Amino acid sequence: FYAREYLLGHKKQLAEVYMLLADRQSKQVMENILRGRMSARYSDFESVRTGEFYYPSDLFAFGDEEVMVELGSNDGETLEEFIRLCPSFKRAYCFEADRVCVDQLNRLTKPYGERIRIIPRIAWDQHETLNFICNGGDGSSQVLVQGIGELLETALVDEEVSEKISYMKMDIE
Repeated sequence: FYAREYLLGHKKQLAEVYMLLADRQSKQVMENILRGRMSARYSDFESVRTGEFYYPSDLFAFGDEEVMVELGSNDGETLEEFIRLCPSFKRAYCFEADRVCVDQLNRLTKPYGERIRIIPRIAWDQHETLNFICNGGDGSSQVLVQGIGELLETALVDEEVSEKISYMKMDIE
């Protein structure tokens, strides 16, 4: 319901973004995402996801010194794919506020030691405390403007990451 209301209230801005997309595939992906958000049916998202959703081989060629930042690491699925494609990565920073997901990330990243840093806070543009609803990895955790939720501190990427970033993945609401 919230997503539908938001999208309907921002039709002009969404149309402007759509017109900036350069190729038919990107436009189709946006159409399918919007359809899924409007309908709240997971099946509408199926055509969006491909085998190379976050790391399409025609766009990325990873080297040995990659520094990846994830805003919204969820359960670590995309981090695992990054590690598979770039096993000699230099470092990864994972911003994830959902405590269930942070527990999963801690287990997943343990063998990599200092190469992977988990920041268990909300990536934001300033320091503040926000209401956050944790949904345990189902992809729908979110910041609430007001209302109930767990109070969590925010983190700024520029303060947490001091080295040059080669790839940033954002899966955020």
